[in-house]
Amino acid sequence: MAFGLISRRQPIPFGPFLALGALLTLLWGQVLIEAYLALFSLSWGDGVNPDSSPGTPVGA
Repeated sequence: MAFGLISRRQPIPFGPFLALGALLTLLWGQVLIEAYLALFSLSWGDGVNPDSSPGTPVGA
């Protein structure tokens, strides 16, 4: 395939895909989650009431 190092019948190792997914999650995890949830008009809240002081839990 790429550069002729492996043949078409040789399986691709799963580890590099896991490592790439972990790296993408570390770098852009929050952005990816928000974009995914925006597709369904959902939100990713942090559990605080925006009308209260910072760090006050919702319902307090």
